[in-house]
Amino acid sequence: MQVSVNNLNINFQVYGSGMPIVVLHGWGDRSDSWYTFAQALSDKYQIFLVDLPGFGGSDPPPTVWGVEDYAQTINGFIKELEIEKPVLLGHSHGGRIISTMATAYNNCRALILVASGGVDMPSFNVKLKILWFKTMKLLVRPLGKKGEEIIDNYRKKLGSRDYQEAGPLRATMVKVVNYKLFNLLPKINVPTLIIWGSEDKTLSFEQSKIFEKLIPDSYIKIIWGSGHHLHLDAPQELAEIVKDFMCELESQHPVNTLVSN
Repeated sequence: MQVSVNNLNINFQVYGSGMPIVVLHGWGDRSDSWYTFAQALSDKYQIFLVDLPGFGGSDPPPTVWGVEDYAQTINGFIKELEIEKPVLLGHSHGGRIISTMATAYNNCRALILVASGGVDMPSFNVKLKILWFKTMKLLVRPLGKKGEEIIDNYRKKLGSRDYQEAGPLRATMVKVVNYKLFNLLPKINVPTLIIWGSEDKTLSFEQSKIFEKLIPDSYIKIIWGSGHHLHLDAPQELAEIVKDFMCELESQHPVNTLVSN
């Protein structure tokens, strides 16, 4: 299915019925990869799997976007479909988006951050590589076409896989990755579940503790043995953790009360 939001076609899938959960995937991913997870929850909840702009079946951003642009578009998606106060679940890049949405719009009843980005900082070695690369660009750019070839070769060697595969979204990816959540997280005023894989090599488990420390009403659940892509490594276990959290929400705030607010 598709819906137009700010002149962009947004592709999405819906499963089940009940309290709504809007799921945002990570960078380079698409909604299809969350199918098994969605099926495990669809007996009790209504799951919206969304292709973020530039991924899956959704239109690409018309310009270089930042996290705020993604947040505004997903907020528009929720309004367009008249989804009443959903729980927002964001993985990696999606976590940045829902954290921003929770502080910019009164549009959700809870957050689920799954191996979220936004508090990662480059190591000393990475900072050195960045400084060296910037210096090298200044030195070789006067060489014209040859200089651009040298820069491109080093960019391919130094850049992450996501960066190398980003294509026309490369500038957007750089802007998104450089967006940090430290100042926003203390402003989140909804219950927040933080889920992390113990073997995450992309975003270290230590980062989950930063989220927990900065978000007032939050706690961590660990999936032991899982890496960064918990929805692929352990979809059933991830779904069970989310179910428990949803049951907690419903017991503390009955659905009819939440909807009326």
